[in-house]
Amino acid sequence: MKTSIGLLVLTALSIAACNLNPTGTPTAQVEPTTASASSSSSVPMTTQVDEFSGVAFDYPTGWTVSPPPAQPAVAYSYSLGSFDFLNPSAVQSKSDQGVPDGETVIQVNFHAEDETLESIRGNLQSEVSNGTGKILKEQSRTMPDGAKAYYYEIQGMFEGTGYLLQTTVNGHTVSVVAYGEGDHFEDVVNSLRVA
Repeated sequence: MKTSIGLLVLTALSIAACNLNPTGTPTAQVEPTTASASSSSSVPMTTQVDEFSGVAFDYPTGWTVSPPPAQPAVAYSYSLGSFDFLNPSAVQSKSDQGVPDGETVIQVNFHAEDETLESIRGNLQSEVSNGTGKILKEQSRTMPDGAKAYYYEIQGMFEGTGYLLQTTVNGHTVSVVAYGEGDHFEDVVNSLRVA
């Protein structure tokens, strides 16, 4: 069953909360590392390795991470936050995106096997055509490993302005979505690689 990218993006924070298993067995390996040359940041970074796809990505050390559930899924996400989104009492004031002012949430989404880069791009274009959101900026990019990617800044679909990049890594279609301030979005995107 194909997943609408618009639906995925609109419900990402809710899905992330459902994917949480803070006391369960993690399905991925986390390795501390320093920011690589491809990073625009000088903050320490941690590497997350998704064992199922063989894909790794970096995020700022100290951020809250919610891995997908341990049981296999057709599509799944990692949620990363500059604040403790696992603790509802830690979230005081929220922007219109459901993210506290000055904070960032990033979703790293692994799509179903039958979803290609072009099919999820087409789904996004359909959602925008239906009035769900407005594309403010669209770019074709080439990732550090030479893979094709599509980058968007979208208004409305994310209950505000959000950032989205879609690409393929190690034969898997992956999208990265940022809400709130969007800090370190490019660092996460540029760190996507084969583990």
